[in-house]
Amino acid sequence: MPSILRPVILSSAIFAASVLAAIPPAASEVVSRARARIGSESALDALVTLKITGRILPATPEMPEARIMLTARRPLSQRLEVQIGDIIETTLLNGKRGCLMRSSASMRGSHQMRVLSPQESERLQLSTVNLFSFYRPDVRSGENLTYEGIVLYRGVRCHHLVYTCPDGSTTTRYFAISDNRCVSSRDCFGVETVESGGQFVGGIRFPEKIESFQGGQLLHTLVLEKILVNKPLRVGVFSVPSRTSPGEVIVSGDEWSARLQ
Repeated sequence: MPSILRPVILSSAIFAASVLAAIPPAASEVVSRARARIGSESALDALVTLKITGRILPATPEMPEARIMLTARRPLSQRLEVQIGDIIETTLLNGKRGCLMRSSASMRGSHQMRVLSPQESERLQLSTVNLFSFYRPDVRSGENLTYEGIVLYRGVRCHHLVYTCPDGSTTTRYFAISDNRCVSSRDCFGVETVESGGQFVGGIRFPEKIESFQGGQLLHTLVLEKILVNKPLRVGVFSVPSRTSPGEVIVSGDEWSARLQ
């Protein structure tokens, strides 16, 4: 082994050990088995960039279908584009800076933009971390994991795990005892996601569909049509505009909400 790589490998091994040491024994075992079902530790830890394209199918026919393109890079860069008809909404995160832009597919150069609030930025940071963590708690940011025992959930006997962030917000996950799959994940807003199907890309198992529920009612279904891992990304894909350009309008959060109604 080249001597230059030894410190890097040693550092990675120490960090992985510290993460496991911070997790209660029962919870760490559940997380390890769930991760092993998705891919090898080397494949999961080697994931640096991710690109997903797909469709959002609404639960009711009155709502329009949406196209999405998600691009992410470890540790805190994400670009999410959602297109409904002619309108494209783009959410950007680059480190701790983020913004939301609204533009028209048929009118280039004209768009509205607003800066994300601190709370919105924190939520987007957490979602970006979760894209690459594969059930590991983000101990670097102070996220804790507790094991709440065995419960029957969605008709399946599951291990019940709760992830708690420093601000008190929680994410609850249920892992099947029989095959270690994640039966359900529910965020602090009460939105529950249920994955189904499987497709292997780069040695990692991704779902084919993700259903979202709230209050027991189906909101929509995300269909993952194409997934690319560790591919080069175009320069500036995560750049957050710092000032206006021709045709660009910066609006406040309240004004943005009003314009969307």
